[in-house]
Amino acid sequence: MFLGFCGVPGAGKTSASLWLESKVGPRFSFASALRGSVAGLFGPDLVSADKDQIWPPFGRTPRSVLIEHGNNCRLIWPDVWVNALDRAIGDGISCTIDDVRWRNEAEYIKARGGYVIRIGRVGYIPDPILMDSDTEREEALIQADFTLRAKDLEEL
Repeated sequence: MFLGFCGVPGAGKTSASLWLESKVGPRFSFASALRGSVAGLFGPDLVSADKDQIWPPFGRTPRSVLIEHGNNCRLIWPDVWVNALDRAIGDGISCTIDDVRWRNEAEYIKARGGYVIRIGRVGYIPDPILMDSDTEREEALIQADFTLRAKDLEEL
């Protein structure tokens, strides 16, 4: 089984993936290689810091650094993060992927015979600042195979 989760920030993608880990298999993230790349360039403190708090050495948030670096790498090779994840997963493994944000990521999951599931929390409104990025605009265009909606993470 190969499952990928998409949805707005804070919807419960990682929570769903963690819950399924013992039932389906290990959890992976497209952003793992991105975080490793940023940690290698700027140091591990940036990656381990609160994603939405200003990081003093840069005067910007770690999230903004991750988004910009990820997008810049995508300009060189649109499938850079898909290929990095594919190398990490290998063949014949059941797993979940907790951060499907781009259409090529969803296409990769479906090409491996998997399903993309959109997670939504009823009544949840994400921070508008987090939603104002190419990444989140792209995520909204993903054609999910299924949609799960719940009022909170426990119901999910």
